[in-house]
Amino acid sequence: MKPRNLSLLFLLLFEFFGQFFLAAPCRVPNAGVRLRGTFGLTFGPVKGQSKDSMSGTPDEKTPATSDANQGLHPARDSHVADGILSASEAANLAVDATRGDEPPTPPIYSVFSPKTKIFIVLMTAFSTLFSPFSSFIYFPAITPIAESYHRSLSELNLTVTVYQIMQAVAPLFFGDLSDQIGRRPVYMLTFAIYLGANTGLALQHNYAALMVLRALQSTGSSATVAIGSAVMADITTSAERGGYITAVQASAQFAPALAPVLGGILTQFLGWRSTFWFLAIAAGVFLVIYLPFAPEVSMQLKVRE
Repeated sequence: MKPRNLSLLFLLLFEFFGQFFLAAPCRVPNAGVRLRGTFGLTFGPVKGQSKDSMSGTPDEKTPATSDANQGLHPARDSHVADGILSASEAANLAVDATRGDEPPTPPIYSVFSPKTKIFIVLMTAFSTLFSPFSSFIYFPAITPIAESYHRSLSELNLTVTVYQIMQAVAPLFFGDLSDQIGRRPVYMLTFAIYLGANTGLALQHNYAALMVLRALQSTGSSATVAIGSAVMADITTSAERGGYITAVQASAQFAPALAPVLGGILTQFLGWRSTFWFLAIAAGVFLVIYLPFAPEVSMQLKVRE
């Protein structure tokens, strides 16, 4: 046997077993076509076609083939018009048919007006400022407090450690609580704790009270960082969320630069207790603005009907 004929024989055998085991002849639903093999060879006529049409001889199309070819795109579905589909083309047609039955997804929008969203962003950025600001404004007052209580700097550094621990733990609790009862009640709760802790820190006179109240101060302020990101997710769509979250997070990055300077000025001219009075007044100003004007924002994104 000639090598050419031998190659052709192996090719035909490979095509036959490939169609039998891997791509057995199948039919696309409601289309009178047969799946084409790896090399485009077919064995036997497609239902509704004559042998002459398979061999290239012009033949009149049967009604089944004519109905199957109606509504096909001439460029995309050229193989369908010939009565043969590849595996990928058959899969694409099945996906297109499935997508055609699904209704389009309605757009997502926010129920808040642009001015209301700007107000909420400003209040959220203001609240996020308290956690890092309370941490760094305390540093210039460490030495005067140690001298006032006759304690070493190492003992005063423990108050910084306690603050950092509660700053990591508190958001785990308040973040989940805000998902359950809403952002507004958690804001009021945390700022009430923060306001009371700062007032106590400004009035206390012993080291143990300083340690406990610093922990409460951190608990009340650090939760605002976790809630702030959740508020941004509530009031914005995914397309604009990045810009709003950046504005809120910028306040947290700005605080470490400003707080030590302001803390040093207050400690130098008004005493170390003035730093806690300043924080208590700032928290009171936030609550005075937030309580009457800020709405509840949890789960306010709706799908337009």
